[in-house]
Amino acid sequence: EFLTLNSQAHPEVSLRNEGGSWYLLRHGNWDPANGERVARALGALNTHEILQFTADTAADLMPYGLDDPFQTVTWTPSREKPVKLMFGHNAESTQFFAKYEHEPFIYRIDASLLPSLPTDGIKWKGLGALRFTTFALRRISLALGANTPIILDYNPVSAEWKATRGGRDVSDEIDRVKADQLAGNLAKFTVQDWAVDRSAAIEALKTPFLTIQIVLGEPGRTDGPVREVEILFSPTQPNATTAFYFGQVKGDPDIFYMTRNGLLQIAGSDIFKPKPVK
Repeated sequence: EFLTLNSQAHPEVSLRNEGGSWYLLRHGNWDPANGERVARALGALNTHEILQFTADTAADLMPYGLDDPFQTVTWTPSREKPVKLMFGHNAESTQFFAKYEHEPFIYRIDASLLPSLPTDGIKWKGLGALRFTTFALRRISLALGANTPIILDYNPVSAEWKATRGGRDVSDEIDRVKADQLAGNLAKFTVQDWAVDRSAAIEALKTPFLTIQIVLGEPGRTDGPVREVEILFSPTQPNATTAFYFGQVKGDPDIFYMTRNGLLQIAGSDIFKPKPVK
């Protein structure tokens, strides 16, 4: 039901299972967790083979670094008491050890287990950065750099699109299939990974390469209150075409990575009909 990771390097990571779905406590909210990562972690814990039984007494934990574990993992099975597994290493950090909190046995383990149990909470966050139903969509605005945005207005009742570019009505030029694809891609927007170091990304996103603004309202209605969601993208290297881009949903403190191909799938296709060749 619960999975908790504590370490000397990062704040506590708290995960909970609710109806078969995992959630991560982050910034005071329970957000969807990366279910695949949780499954990999549980699989690693269940299948990792120890290298040897090192000791059958916990009289002196210091040589194994278990007097002050650098990391612990605690899991709580349904209707059972929590189980805590502690990790330590020798003074040279060349050998790694594990011990259950309430058992005397000390095991030597391979360090290959540890990458399956990352201690930085951002690594457990779900990759779905944005989710909405197209029935709630009212508007999509796309702006490259400081250029005038293309504004697409959507009627969720009639499923019709209208567009303006530079203040000019260009609705007749819309390829409605591609506009629908754009809306569908944004509605299930998934990122490549989350950034651990945010400093370079924050600087890059001050001058975004691409800004997408989405206006959402009550599903199936054209009136009533709305909310705006803004997504910013910038290359990981200034003024360059890079394989990865930084991205951020405005207002969310976390920053993600997006592949160039993934970005092109979302916003790279021209939503206007090709111009006839003269």
